[in-house]
Amino acid sequence: MIEIKLKDKSIVITPIQTRKGWYDDYQMEKDDDAWQDFQSLESEESDWEW
Repeated sequence: MIEIKLKDKSIVITPIQTRKGWYDDYQMEKDDDAWQDFQSLESEESDWEW
């Protein structure tokens, strides 16, 4: 469940109950690297200004 508030001109969404301990047993080394096969294309990079 979440709580939605309007603060100034922004919408603020917060959980009603915090999830303490949710990631206590998380083992990052078991996750696959989502970016491991990513290849940046020069044609796409030229469109961006960093």
